[in-house]
Amino acid sequence: MPVIDTRLIQEGVVVVGHQLMKRSVDHTVLETLAVVGTAVFGVGGWIYWINRR
Repeated sequence: MPVIDTRLIQEGVVVVGHQLMKRSVDHTVLETLAVVGTAVFGVGGWIYWINRR
């Protein structure tokens, strides 16, 4: 199974967040991205935890 480099993900999130804020995107878009990111990492973490048990 490939290893996910969390530093790369964090750097990408910072860059994307900076671009979105600079362009004054509607806040519903930012809220949607936050919810999707939380859901993806939450479900991914849960699946990882289940497989590690």
